[in-house]
Amino acid sequence: MEKQRSNPSRSTIAMQSITFSEAGETHVLVNAKLAQRKITLIVDTGCSLTALHSDIPHGGTSIALSPSDQSAFAVNGAIDSYSIVKIDSLTIGRLHLPPTIVSLIDLGEVKNFYLERFNIRIDGLLGCDILTRHRATINFAKRTISLYNTTV
Repeated sequence: MEKQRSNPSRSTIAMQSITFSEAGETHVLVNAKLAQRKITLIVDTGCSLTALHSDIPHGGTSIALSPSDQSAFAVNGAIDSYSIVKIDSLTIGRLHLPPTIVSLIDLGEVKNFYLERFNIRIDGLLGCDILTRHRATINFAKRTISLYNTTV
């Protein structure tokens, strides 16, 4: 269900309700598009900055990091190597996001786990930066995530 203004287009969708899938009954997954390529993201409320696997073609612009910004941590410890890029074309459902900063990290172990355990290819983590910016509401009963276009 979406609420739209008159003469709707991609940029005028006020709210987009996206059906999510699950892996193992507890892992929430959403389909997205990155530069017209279909990708699958794990919804990760513990991830502060949305992350893509480092080998995914992203078409983004690299952003230089100062030495104080070159370390990152996850719940399971430090992330040894990553980079930051600005991507212009990320769409979740029918909601086209404005240019967005994401991290590129090696998600090889995560990708292998989901492929072996659930036969699902994972391309990244949808983090709290996008979830909070777009006032996400996760409805587990309906299996939907509502994202609001905060640029409308």
